[in-house]
Amino acid sequence: AELEHAKLLWIKSVQKRCSGDVMMIAIKENKRLNLVSLIILHQENVIMCIGRLGAAQLSEGAKTPILLPKKNKVTELFIERMHRKYFHVGVSQTLSAMRQTYWIPQGHSEEK
Repeated sequence: AELEHAKLLWIKSVQKRCSGDVMMIAIKENKRLNLVSLIILHQENVIMCIGRLGAAQLSEGAKTPILLPKKNKVTELFIERMHRKYFHVGVSQTLSAMRQTYWIPQGHSEEK
């Protein structure tokens, strides 16, 4: 529980720093952002993505993954952790595992 809470704090911190005005507007208005209707603000003030997977038979994490910024040290650490967790699999497999919980814009280039 403490580890998950700490991870959530890191995510919120990174999103706040990298999202700037968009994040502040979302927190202030506490509602869905209007960026092509692809981003929502979770109850924990975590930015999550939505898309075509809403009706799919997937876990909630895969349907609404947490948005992580590309080219960020914390994002790199999350990728590295996932890469190690799955015994150093390739880029595609690591990205697939990441997408069960997180969304990194242009993630394939970030994985390399």
